[in-house]
Amino acid sequence: MGFGTIVASIIMFIAVLTLSTSVFIIMKNDMAEQTSAMRVQSKALSNNIKTDIDIINLGYDNVTNTTIVSVRNSGSTKLSLDYTDLFIDLDFIKSNVSNRTIEIDPSTDNKNIGIWDSNEVVNIEIFKGLDTGEHTFKITVQYGVYVEDTYSVSYT
Repeated sequence: MGFGTIVASIIMFIAVLTLSTSVFIIMKNDMAEQTSAMRVQSKALSNNIKTDIDIINLGYDNVTNTTIVSVRNSGSTKLSLDYTDLFIDLDFIKSNVSNRTIEIDPSTDNKNIGIWDSNEVVNIEIFKGLDTGEHTFKITVQYGVYVEDTYSVSYT
Protein backbone atom coordinates (compact mmCIF):
# COMPACT_ATOMS: atom_id res chain seq x y z
CA MET A 1 0.00 0.00 0.00
CA GLY A 2 1.21 3.39 -0.97
CA PHE A 3 1.03 6.67 0.84
CA GLY A 4 -1.92 7.84 -1.34
CA THR A 5 -3.94 4.76 -0.46
CA ILE A 6 -3.35 5.27 3.27
CA VAL A 7 -4.36 8.95 3.07
CA ALA A 8 -7.49 8.07 1.08
CA SER A 9 -8.40 5.41 3.67
CA ILE A 10 -7.90 7.88 6.55
CA ILE A 11 -10.06 10.49 4.78
CA MET A 12 -12.80 7.91 4.17
CA PHE A 13 -12.59 6.77 7.81
CA ILE A 14 -12.93 10.36 9.07
CA ALA A 15 -15.86 10.99 6.68
CA VAL A 16 -17.67 7.83 7.82
CA LEU A 17 -17.00 8.71 11.48
CA THR A 18 -18.32 12.27 10.97
CA LEU A 19 -21.39 11.04 9.13
CA SER A 20 -22.23 8.43 11.72
CA THR A 21 -21.75 10.95 14.57
CA SER A 22 -24.08 13.40 12.79
CA VAL A 23 -26.71 10.71 12.31
CA PHE A 24 -26.43 9.74 15.98
CA ILE A 25 -26.88 13.36 17.16
CA ILE A 26 -29.90 13.88 14.87
CA MET A 27 -31.51 10.62 15.98
CA LYS A 28 -30.86 11.44 19.66
CA ASN A 29 -32.62 14.83 19.34
CA ASP A 30 -35.48 13.25 17.42
CA MET A 31 -35.92 10.55 20.06
CA ALA A 32 -35.96 13.19 22.82
CA GLU A 33 -38.70 15.14 20.99
CA GLN A 34 -40.73 11.98 20.40
CA THR A 35 -40.39 10.98 24.04
CA SER A 36 -41.56 14.41 25.17
CA ALA A 37 -44.50 14.36 22.75
CA MET A 38 -45.52 10.89 23.90
CA ARG A 39 -45.38 12.03 27.52
CA VAL A 40 -47.69 14.99 26.78
CA GLN A 41 -50.07 12.79 24.77
CA SER A 42 -50.09 10.17 27.53
CA LYS A 43 -51.00 12.78 30.16
CA ALA A 44 -53.79 14.17 27.95
CA LEU A 45 -55.19 10.68 27.36
CA SER A 46 -54.98 9.89 31.07
CA ASN A 47 -56.89 13.08 31.92
CA ASN A 48 -59.48 12.25 29.24
CA ILE A 49 -60.01 8.79 30.73
CA LYS A 50 -60.27 10.14 34.29
CA THR A 51 -62.75 12.89 33.36
CA ASP A 52 -66.49 12.36 33.59
CA ILE A 53 -69.40 14.77 34.00
CA ASP A 54 -73.12 14.20 34.52
CA ILE A 55 -76.08 16.50 34.03
CA ILE A 56 -78.11 16.20 37.22
CA ASN A 57 -80.70 18.90 36.55
CA LEU A 58 -81.86 20.53 33.31
CA GLY A 59 -84.82 22.80 32.78
CA TYR A 60 -86.12 25.95 31.19
CA ASP A 61 -87.84 28.90 32.85
CA ASN A 62 -90.09 30.39 30.19
CA VAL A 63 -90.85 33.48 32.32
CA THR A 64 -87.19 34.60 32.40
CA ASN A 65 -86.12 32.77 29.18
CA THR A 66 -83.39 31.00 31.12
CA THR A 67 -82.02 27.48 30.72
CA ILE A 68 -80.98 26.19 34.14
CA VAL A 69 -78.48 23.33 34.39
CA SER A 70 -76.60 21.57 37.18
CA VAL A 71 -73.61 19.43 36.22
CA ARG A 72 -71.58 17.16 38.53
CA ASN A 73 -67.89 16.42 38.04
CA SER A 74 -68.12 12.66 38.57
CA GLY A 75 -64.58 11.95 37.37
CA SER A 76 -61.32 12.26 39.29
CA THR A 77 -59.78 15.27 37.49
CA LYS A 78 -59.96 18.93 38.45
CA LEU A 79 -61.75 20.98 35.81
CA SER A 80 -61.51 24.65 34.94
CA LEU A 81 -64.64 26.70 34.34
CA ASP A 82 -62.59 28.83 31.91
CA TYR A 83 -62.31 25.85 29.53
CA THR A 84 -65.97 24.85 29.72
CA ASP A 85 -68.00 25.29 26.54
CA LEU A 86 -71.79 25.34 26.42
CA PHE A 87 -74.08 24.71 23.46
CA ILE A 88 -77.84 24.83 22.94
CA ASP A 89 -78.99 23.18 19.72
CA LEU A 90 -75.36 23.30 18.46
CA ASP A 91 -75.23 27.10 19.01
CA PHE A 92 -72.14 28.04 21.00
CA ILE A 93 -72.97 30.12 24.07
CA LYS A 94 -70.17 32.69 24.42
CA SER A 95 -68.70 33.11 27.87
CA ASN A 96 -69.74 36.55 28.97
CA VAL A 97 -72.04 37.64 31.75
CA SER A 98 -74.84 38.77 29.45
CA ASN A 99 -75.17 35.30 27.87
CA ARG A 100 -74.56 32.97 30.78
CA THR A 101 -73.44 32.51 34.35
CA ILE A 102 -71.48 29.48 35.48
CA GLU A 103 -70.37 28.95 39.06
CA ILE A 104 -69.55 26.16 41.45
CA ASP A 105 -72.37 25.43 43.89
CA PRO A 106 -71.09 26.80 47.23
CA SER A 107 -72.56 23.85 49.13
CA THR A 108 -70.28 21.45 47.18
CA ASP A 109 -67.15 23.65 46.79
CA ASN A 110 -65.18 22.03 49.63
CA LYS A 111 -61.72 21.02 48.38
CA ASN A 112 -60.15 23.80 46.31
CA ILE A 113 -62.31 26.90 46.39
CA GLY A 114 -63.02 28.09 42.85
CA ILE A 115 -61.82 24.90 41.12
CA TRP A 116 -64.32 22.33 39.87
CA ASP A 117 -63.10 19.29 41.81
CA SER A 118 -64.43 15.75 41.80
CA ASN A 119 -68.02 15.41 43.10
CA GLU A 120 -68.61 19.16 42.97
CA VAL A 121 -71.61 20.64 41.16
CA VAL A 122 -71.63 23.57 38.77
CA ASN A 123 -74.78 25.64 38.34
CA ILE A 124 -75.28 27.19 34.90
CA GLU A 125 -77.81 29.75 33.73
CA ILE A 126 -78.07 30.53 30.02
CA PHE A 127 -80.07 33.60 29.07
CA LYS A 128 -81.51 32.76 25.67
CA GLY A 129 -85.11 32.63 24.52
CA LEU A 130 -86.10 29.31 22.97
CA ASP A 131 -88.98 28.24 20.74
CA THR A 132 -91.48 25.60 21.80
CA GLY A 133 -90.23 22.05 21.27
CA GLU A 134 -87.24 19.81 21.97
CA HIS A 135 -83.82 21.36 22.55
CA THR A 136 -80.40 19.84 23.16
CA PHE A 137 -77.96 21.12 25.78
CA LYS A 138 -74.29 20.12 25.52
CA ILE A 139 -71.39 20.88 27.85
CA THR A 140 -67.76 20.20 26.93
CA VAL A 141 -64.83 20.43 29.36
CA GLN A 142 -61.13 20.98 28.71
CA TYR A 143 -60.18 17.35 28.07
CA GLY A 144 -62.71 16.93 25.27
CA VAL A 145 -65.22 15.10 27.44
CA TYR A 146 -68.82 16.16 26.95
CA VAL A 147 -72.33 15.24 27.91
CA GLU A 148 -75.58 16.29 26.33
CA ASP A 149 -79.24 16.00 27.14
CA THR A 150 -82.53 17.06 25.60
CA TYR A 151 -85.34 19.01 27.21
CA SER A 152 -88.68 20.37 26.16
CA VAL A 153 -89.89 23.93 26.15
CA SER A 154 -93.60 24.72 26.17
CA TYR A 155 -95.46 27.96 26.66
CA THR A 156 -98.76 26.99 28.29
